[in-house]
Amino acid sequence: MLIRSAIRQAIVTILSDPNTALQSGSCATGSTKALDRVLDSHSEPLQLLQTDVELPAISVYTDSEDGDFGAGMSMNFSSHVDLVVHIEMYASMGTDFDTEMLLDNMEEQVRRKVLWDDRLYRQPVLDEAGKPIGFNLLVQRISKYQSTRAMDSERQARIGLRRFSLTVHYVENCLPPEIVTGACLAPPQMSCVKAGVQLGKDLVQFNPKFPE
Repeated sequence: MLIRSAIRQAIVTILSDPNTALQSGSCATGSTKALDRVLDSHSEPLQLLQTDVELPAISVYTDSEDGDFGAGMSMNFSSHVDLVVHIEMYASMGTDFDTEMLLDNMEEQVRRKVLWDDRLYRQPVLDEAGKPIGFNLLVQRISKYQSTRAMDSERQARIGLRRFSLTVHYVENCLPPEIVTGACLAPPQMSCVKAGVQLGKDLVQFNPKFPE
């Protein structure tokens, strides 16, 4: 699975979880205003607003990627990818005071849930019994965010939609799976890792090894 797919799925899982906090400065948990209507890469915004999908709703998209191989090698530790993630919140085709307040509340809930949830930054590696034995890194850091309004270009009117965009920084690992699972799944001619794997409290780092 590409990491961008894993990031989208992690955000959908986080936003669908009623057991995490909703507002900064509060430990009160609950669902967002969208409840379980959190979608992965749904249709275009206006199409969603004009369908029978109950509102409010949230959809998560991944957009452009900008990579750096670092020292000219894709396995180099300094290589990275910056990925733009859009979290769109839909309320209605029109807007008014109540709609704006709803969107503001939803954005606060999205920020609190996504930015402070460990599942965005690492994923557990489970053994055959389902017991965590380590972690794979997912998002290393969030470099910037942007919150924007949406316009209906045909009507030249604002609509009840707000987009919360994140630029996330990740390093695409090529882990020797035997380090984590005990099974030799890596190609026999090369084992490569760009970052490392966390085993318990220890971060084990690796360097690429090439056949002589």
